[in-house]
Amino acid sequence: MTAILKVDTIQDTSGNNIINESSDTITIGASGDTISIPSGATITNSGTATGFGESNTPLFRAYITGSDQTIPNTTWTKVGYNAETFDPSGVYDHSSNYRFTPGVAGYFSINAQLTSADVADWNKFMLRIYKNGSAFAGMQIRHTYADSITISTMDLSDNNDYYEIYCYQNSGSNKDVRNIDMDNWFQAFKVSS
Repeated sequence: MTAILKVDTIQDTSGNNIINESSDTITIGASGDTISIPSGATITNSGTATGFGESNTPLFRAYITGSDQTIPNTTWTKVGYNAETFDPSGVYDHSSNYRFTPGVAGYFSINAQLTSADVADWNKFMLRIYKNGSAFAGMQIRHTYADSITISTMDLSDNNDYYEIYCYQNSGSNKDVRNIDMDNWFQAFKVSS
């Protein structure tokens, strides 16, 4: 025997709508409600799922353009990633302080790369992520023929932390880093709250 029940609203015993259908959209619960899925239950998506999980914003990607940047010998120097590929939330300042300020609390993936324009060899080619003006994460290589150095970390940020990229080299003279998008970049995105 087959039975069909046709309704557009189901209420709980207090008269609150707990399931509502309107124009082929089904709403379960109301704003602020907790909806529990029993242990062992499976949710299957046969269509398009929206509104699940978190958004990975804010996010940005910046790079060096125009001319090479000079890194003085034995001096920690802020890298001026002065152009953006994208920055939908406006969290990176590419025109003055070259700083990523998430503006929201959460866990962030922070990554940068820098490529030397010099073909000589020297001992230390270093990259650091600074958080709120202090070194937070670092990477060091021995420079050989226009090397690239990459750094990647994750951090828990509050709503007013900021991040910058600094470089150091000890070649004995000033050295340039390339102004090519694919060689020099700084990027970050929110992983979770």
